[in-house]
Amino acid sequence: MVTIYCLKCRKKVEVEDTTEVVMKNGRKALTAKCPECGGKLFRILPSVKKEENKEVEKEMDSFDKSK
Repeated sequence: MVTIYCLKCRKKVEVEDTTEVVMKNGRKALTAKCPECGGKLFRILPSVKKEENKEVEKEMDSFDKSK
């Protein structure tokens, strides 16, 4: 179960049936339908890129230092 804020109901609702989509900018999000009012729900998922970028920066620093 996922909790998403519904703008029509103005409260958090728990949804079981969600669909994961990828936005144009590459970030992942969840879409669902509000069980109470039937409105569209949309939740952007947290990005994992920050951790990956840190690893890449460490590799680049070690590569630059070796030259």
